[in-house]
Amino acid sequence: MKVPGNRLALSFVAAACAAGLIAMAAAQSPAPRMERPQLPMRIADMQSRLHERAQSIDANHDGFVAAEEFQAFRAARRANRVQRRMARIDTNKDGRVSTVEFEAAHLARLERADANRDGQITREEIRAMRQQRRGERMQRRAGALSDPKA
Repeated sequence: MKVPGNRLALSFVAAACAAGLIAMAAAQSPAPRMERPQLPMRIADMQSRLHERAQSIDANHDGFVAAEEFQAFRAARRANRVQRRMARIDTNKDGRVSTVEFEAAHLARLERADANRDGQITREEIRAMRQQRRGERMQRRAGALSDPKA
């Protein structure tokens, strides 16, 4: 898949702007992060965790989870995820992601996806990259579950 350079750069800049807006929205209402459960877990313990989650989503403490409260909770979690991703891309750790850092991070990802190094990315290479990332994510989650401090 060949992508013109200018279009790719504009896509990256647009994504960075969107990430910044989401981060600003999240700064206004951070979502509490629950610790990962240690498995196996008793159902009573799961019920307790669900109660805590519901209480944290119910921002006005009226005993109901309104759609707006749930949307705000999800937006804050999404924004936290974007902030962590942006922190990884910020290679010089100055608190800002330059367009050069943004492009470099994403171009490196595209280069890793090009398994046969022919300068093109096929559907099979994209599938393989996604499967590899999924496996890495599962390993991280398994490690977090076995280490309660993670």
